[in-house]
Amino acid sequence: MTALQARFDQTDARLAAVETKLDGVAATLAAMAASTEKEAQAAVAAEARREARTKEREQRRVERRASSLSDTLRDPFSDGEETPRAGRGIPGAAEGIQCEETPDGSKCTMTQALLDTILANPDVLAKQARIVPSMRDGRIDGYKLYGVRPGSLPMLLNFASGDMVTGVNGLELHSLSDAMGIYSKLRGESVLNFEIERKGEQTTIQVTIVE
Repeated sequence: MTALQARFDQTDARLAAVETKLDGVAATLAAMAASTEKEAQAAVAAEARREARTKEREQRRVERRASSLSDTLRDPFSDGEETPRAGRGIPGAAEGIQCEETPDGSKCTMTQALLDTILANPDVLAKQARIVPSMRDGRIDGYKLYGVRPGSLPMLLNFASGDMVTGVNGLELHSLSDAMGIYSKLRGESVLNFEIERKGEQTTIQVTIVE
């Protein structure tokens, strides 16, 4: 019995040693798994950062291209200046435009004579403000006005620097061709409703042509 008991004790000791080794292997595998998961998470985060940087670079490239195209379209009617200077107001504009504030925005009137003067002198109109496409997710979502100065046509019509025109008479502005098409479609209209985004809020400037 003493010898048999000794063998049982030896077997228990070996089993305990095996269990200890298995516990060590399990701990090692758990540590390896945790390390692998962290590495995977780090790789995913790094890839997301790379994609974000790539998207940001593409966004800036598209915006530069759109701005360049806008400048190209404006060049035939301008003298190359970035923003209008003082004294570039349109003669008779102050007398030919009347505006009032409303809860929804502004309502203005413009005489037909003044409109005819503007259409007959596109080089003067081009100097009233700088118009730049606004990009969002790689797409034009409107046109922003900059360099709006006192006495200029946009200022008289209650536009302000930073205003973004998103549509006219329900026609949206998502490309340069949209902008050119709207000009031809609305040339004979007697009422123009400009949809404006101003400091994150929507407003409207309505211009009625009168005799």
